[in-house]
Amino acid sequence: VINNREMTINASIGVTAAHCLYDNQYWYTKMFFCAGFNDGNCVKNVAILKAAVVMRDDKYYYDYGLIKFDNSSNLQNKIGYLDWDNNPGNNVEVTIFGYSMNSELQCAKNGNVLCMWHGISTQIGSFRHVPVDTGSGSSGGPWIKLFDSKKKQGWLVGSVSSSGPGS
Repeated sequence: VINNREMTINASIGVTAAHCLYDNQYWYTKMFFCAGFNDGNCVKNVAILKAAVVMRDDKYYYDYGLIKFDNSSNLQNKIGYLDWDNNPGNNVEVTIFGYSMNSELQCAKNGNVLCMWHGISTQIGSFRHVPVDTGSGSSGGPWIKLFDSKKKQGWLVGSVSSSGPGS
């Protein structure tokens, strides 16, 4: 959930991978965000009211998607929030989250348990990379700099788009 005053007043905007919202032909419908998902349980299940992706030549561009939640959901009070830094520099310490099925991450890898990795991300051209395979199921997971695990706050600098060595 993004809580950047330049983008939103009430922290009702989220970021995910565009391919989680649109498959180059159809928009997914009846989408929900399962806030705080862990081992099959949600802290709060919130309807996604609208979704948007940047398209170029009928394909999503940079694989970012924005989602708008119901304003009354108060997600930031339940799961925390992030500010957004779209120019974090070259070598940036990040914490990455996702629900991996087959990664190099040290976690259950069953798609139901939140996996985490902490290390340095690098900028190569216009893309940001990490030296681990985050695995399928991690798409849309946040890349957060200065992550405060107690407050569940930090700066969003990216989102998992693809998996593979050096993704």
